[in-house]
Amino acid sequence: MVKDSAFIFIKPHALSDEVVEYVKKELFARDFKVVQAGSISGELVDKHMMVDQHFYRTANNATVIQPEDLQLPEEVFLSEFGASWKDALAKGLVCNALSACADMKINAYGLHRLWKQAAEDGRVVEFDRGLSIAEIDKRYIVNGHFLVLRESFVQPGVEVKYFVVEWNSSKLPWNKFLQDVIGSPDPLQASPESLRGHIAAAWQDFGLDDMPDAQNNVLHASASAYEAMIEKLNWLDGEVATDPFGKELLRSAAAILQTLDSLQEKQA
Repeated sequence: MVKDSAFIFIKPHALSDEVVEYVKKELFARDFKVVQAGSISGELVDKHMMVDQHFYRTANNATVIQPEDLQLPEEVFLSEFGASWKDALAKGLVCNALSACADMKINAYGLHRLWKQAAEDGRVVEFDRGLSIAEIDKRYIVNGHFLVLRESFVQPGVEVKYFVVEWNSSKLPWNKFLQDVIGSPDPLQASPESLRGHIAAAWQDFGLDDMPDAQNNVLHASASAYEAMIEKLNWLDGEVATDPFGKELLRSAAAILQTLDSLQEKQA
């Protein structure tokens, strides 16, 4: 039997007893084998920068990468904002989220409010995965949503509740796992039979403070066997040699090396 494995966690905004029990019950009912489950404290997430590694590209663009180092399609920027990317850089109008807070003398929550308003006004443009820019107060701010996202994971008393699951991938391929079991990334568009869709439809009954949306979408689940391995290395300090996909990688690497050795011996 071919087995696949995924890392699932309940996002802090959706961490209620009702959600935990429902997810646990559904995983068992759908014949997933829960091989590991537990909680990770916000303090530990902060100390080991787990959320920064998980959202690496988003985090890097929000806090480390300077605007002049971004690879941006200039024609798209001009079309969306009616301004030249090169001119905006030259005038110092572009900054990442961290710099924006310092320049504007606001905290992460203040920037998040401005970002949310910009999104409602249609002034946020996603250029690539992990790279969004908003026009705010005559500035162009990169990934202004990330700082509050990070805060939601690392506040004292916050926990990340996780499950590592295995299943027979010949019966349930990854695309079915993601769409039918987990649900569309936007819970409001997800199947009502999926975890995200069901929780979003009855969010008040599940003890949530706000209706889930595309950003606060209840759950995270690995999108592939490779991603699952990387996430378990990050969140659980796992090892490649003990991961189902990692074992296959190592076997394949060993086979390739053996083949190369054989070819070299024939050529010697």
